[in-house]
Amino acid sequence: MATPSSVPLQPIYPLQKVPTITIGHEPSSPGYHGHYSNYSSPPYTAFSDGRRKFLLAIITAAAFLAPVAGNIYLPALPQLSVDFRVSRVAINATVSIFMLVFAIAPLFWGACADFMGRKPLYTISFLIFVLANAILIFIPANYGALFFLRILQATGASSVASLGAGTIADMYEPKIRAGAISIFMLGPQLGPVLGPVIGGAIIGGTSWRWIFGFLAILGAAIWVWMLFCLPETLRAKVGNSAIHADKPWVAFPNFHARAPIKPGTIIMKRPSAMNVFKLLKYPPIVLVSVNVAILFGSYYCVAVTLPTRLRYEYHFSETAIGVAYIPIGVSMIAGSLLSGRYSDWDHTRAQRASPDGKVAPENRIKSQLFGVVLFPVGIELYGWSCYFAFHPAVVLTATAVVGFSMSWVFATNTTYMTLAKPGQAATLVAIASLFRNPAASLASLVIDPIVTKIDMSCILIVIVLIWYGPGWRKNIEDEMAAEKAKAAPSMGAGAVGVSAVSLAPSTMQR
Repeated sequence: MATPSSVPLQPIYPLQKVPTITIGHEPSSPGYHGHYSNYSSPPYTAFSDGRRKFLLAIITAAAFLAPVAGNIYLPALPQLSVDFRVSRVAINATVSIFMLVFAIAPLFWGACADFMGRKPLYTISFLIFVLANAILIFIPANYGALFFLRILQATGASSVASLGAGTIADMYEPKIRAGAISIFMLGPQLGPVLGPVIGGAIIGGTSWRWIFGFLAILGAAIWVWMLFCLPETLRAKVGNSAIHADKPWVAFPNFHARAPIKPGTIIMKRPSAMNVFKLLKYPPIVLVSVNVAILFGSYYCVAVTLPTRLRYEYHFSETAIGVAYIPIGVSMIAGSLLSGRYSDWDHTRAQRASPDGKVAPENRIKSQLFGVVLFPVGIELYGWSCYFAFHPAVVLTATAVVGFSMSWVFATNTTYMTLAKPGQAATLVAIASLFRNPAASLASLVIDPIVTKIDMSCILIVIVLIWYGPGWRKNIEDEMAAEKAKAAPSMGAGAVGVSAVSLAPSTMQR
């Protein structure tokens, strides 16, 4: 009987033609293009560049729907208060519960996605969202039912916050990931801006029930799009997605796709609440999350006070107030896209300058300095222009500066979270969401006196991360190595050579 050490090793990936890189030229995509060699290592992803962009469009559209669902509801609050025969405080509670669930639920979706896969959770969560909205179209005016269905709405919609970042980490290698993240972030950033505009247009022309009808129709369309066009991408299940490369872009859903796993791939254990607490003990993860929370909370101060200022100081109509959010939206698009491109360019430059070609994830944090310095400038300009009743163009310019600088930081922050601890991208992005959304609620209570002082602390956070981040992350890597060494003896002699799959805290070998 052959001993484990004498068993011939089978290649993790069968020999196949994969692209080679010509010196001085790099293919636009790590998919199957250009010259081929039988001896090249497998590419990071087998998807073509065109298909990656197609899949990125799907998850960006899905990410847009979630914040729209939270904000499209706002113009209808006075009418809902009358129809449901409750106080404004009670009807406002349905907004608060949505925000609370939207902050917490991504932790569940993210932890499950890093273990179960992306596609099943996309399917389940969006089905919950569509059904909740469909029921709200026809439900009698019952406050308890409305409250419960808003919880279901938020639960279903919140999944993309973490699943989307995980999907991008599956498809895009670190050197070009920030650019993809910057596009994905357009969904969550534009949703809060366009939601009230869409809601106001609907409530102005028809019943508030069509708000939920709009969400149900749009959600169902995206659900079908994901069901038939978005394959499983979790690297612990399908590797570099080579099993999908030659299949049509539109296909019958397959929830059981599996492929041989490349050595070094991290495979998660079953999700547990303790894993979240373990992640929170690492300073880089907490500091990045706090940084996001401070900026988003401060932005929310601007978003909440802007309609009141424009209405009573400048006598804007409801339609004009909606149009006034356009500068914020445009600046967010510009900030996110430019930040992602700059971060990837800076990463490539650092990689070429490095003797071993390796770049620490904290390099992504350096490019945030521009955003965190510019952000308090925008907040100050907004505050003083409102206080002295400057021309509305000055007020809207200030909001554009705030939106641009916040998006600049968010793109690189999210990219860093996907790199900080391999194998747990979705969970880490969910942790950032846990900090971000409660901060928005709290910020509206302390708007004027301390917002600028808090914003200035973001500069200190970025500097601390640049200085101490590599050492803190080294502690994470040491713990991963210790867990791997601890698990190896339990697998028996020779087993490590047969299955070289990396272990980390809360991870396992398949």
